[in-house]
Amino acid sequence: MSPAAKHCAGMYSFLFTYEQIDRQVKTTMATIEQRHRKFRYNKPFPDIAARHVILVDDGLASGYTMRAAIAYLRKRKPGSITIAVPTGSADTVKMLLREVDTICCLNIYVDIPKKFADKVFYNKMSSRAQ
Repeated sequence: MSPAAKHCAGMYSFLFTYEQIDRQVKTTMATIEQRHRKFRYNKPFPDIAARHVILVDDGLASGYTMRAAIAYLRKRKPGSITIAVPTGSADTVKMLLREVDTICCLNIYVDIPKKFADKVFYNKMSSRAQ
C-alpha cells in the first residue's frame, strides 16, 4: 500500500476498504502524471526557493485545496507566499492567514458557511450581470 493510501486509510477506513483506498490513490496519481505530461510537457517545476509566490484561485470555500498547495510550496522553500482571491469566507481567510505571508481577498463573507462563500459571491455577480 502506498504511503498516501496508508494516510487516507487511517482517516477513512470506517467507510472504505484498504484496497478501495489504494486503488483510488493509484488512479489519482495516474491522473496527476497524465496532466503533468499534457500541460507541462514533463518540464521540471521552476525553482521557487527564496522567491515570492502568488497563489491565485477563483475563491476560498473550505480552503483545503489551497492548504494542499501551500504545503506543496512550503517544501520548496519560497521566500514568501501570497494568496490572491476575489472572495472567501472569514473563517477560511483567518485559517489560511496563519499559513501564508499575505492574503489579498477582495470580498470576505462573515455570516455565510464557508462551504458556500464562493458560490454566493458568484451567484450575486451573475444576477447583477443580467
